[in-house]
Amino acid sequence: MKQFITNAAPVLKKISHNDETANILKNQTWVLVDGKNDDEKYLFLESGEVMIDREHNKTNVRWEFSDTTHKLLIYKAHLT
Repeated sequence: MKQFITNAAPVLKKISHNDETANILKNQTWVLVDGKNDDEKYLFLESGEVMIDREHNKTNVRWEFSDTTHKLLIYKAHLT
């Protein structure tokens, strides 16, 4: 996961407003490619949830884009 965020960080930093960054992420499917055929698909929802699909196992967790640190945070504890 760190590799994906590291690679995405320069692109996200070029965007002038945090709202723009969050809007780019929302309602789009993003794929984390790890080179081991264990790819994960992320679908960021308006509600602050992200659906993660890994080998057809789906998990819902929380996400946010931090205004102060300009980092994408994904909380990988399962939602109840």
